[in-house]
Amino acid sequence: MAEFEYNPLAEYITLKWRCPKCGTENESDAFSVPTPNYAVESHHDSIESEWYEDCCSNCDHCINVELYNGFYGGTLDVDLNNEEVLDIDIEYPEEDDAWYDKELFDATHADVIKVMEKIDSLDEYTKFYLYKLLYANLITSMEAYLSDVLIKYVTENDEYLRKFTETYKPFKNQTFTTDKIFTRMDHLKDIVKEELRKLMYHDLPKIKPIFMDSMGIDIGVIKDLCKAVLIRHDIVHRNGKDKEGKEHVITKEDVEQLCTQVNDFIYNIECQLPSTVTLVNDISLPFDEML
Repeated sequence: MAEFEYNPLAEYITLKWRCPKCGTENESDAFSVPTPNYAVESHHDSIESEWYEDCCSNCDHCINVELYNGFYGGTLDVDLNNEEVLDIDIEYPEEDDAWYDKELFDATHADVIKVMEKIDSLDEYTKFYLYKLLYANLITSMEAYLSDVLIKYVTENDEYLRKFTETYKPFKNQTFTTDKIFTRMDHLKDIVKEELRKLMYHDLPKIKPIFMDSMGIDIGVIKDLCKAVLIRHDIVHRNGKDKEGKEHVITKEDVEQLCTQVNDFIYNIECQLPSTVTLVNDISLPFDEML
């Protein structure tokens, strides 16, 4: 069974696969990604699923495809091994030019602040539960920031666009005929934007060289944040337990420490961005109010 993660904003997924029975390469129809249940409070409860079947064009072999999607991300499960999954094409909803909403970024952390102010008066079980959610929420907002910055600057700056196109490893394996050169050039920004939207921005070791190669920005030491991302993964996908079944105990101090780490992380990036545009005014982040 092969499993792949995808951005929860995905709308359709198309699968290219090699039949394990006859070796034929197939391309599926577009699978509709389920919309998370936004009426609930936890990621686990928000998960919606869809089941599909896709059959080989050459023989009678069929595979099962299951899509799960929740607040913090989706997974695609398919009964093939990784080598038989040739490609996954993810389609996202059309965007307008409003690439970034600073008020939304601020509001996310303002909500965290409000909860932190009131949480001490709650019972221990409720506090334990909410601290886990706040911890995961901080990582999610960090991912959103990284995505917005990279997409904004790479697609709107010709120098960054060229550097990304020349250094992004998946592009190095692509080939096309000479007659397609101008067509590719005409749609280059859209192609790059689509690739950037596919990235999993919590995968900091993969994101770090992209920032450096495309924009010359060093996002800094990521060791502690990588550990926090792993804890967030356990919170989201295992209800707070690690692979051995041991539960992460998230305290108020853990949330405050992560706030500091994310604040410093974003501050470092902001200081290296071109001065003509600043995503966070005066480099003053909502995290500061929590510390």
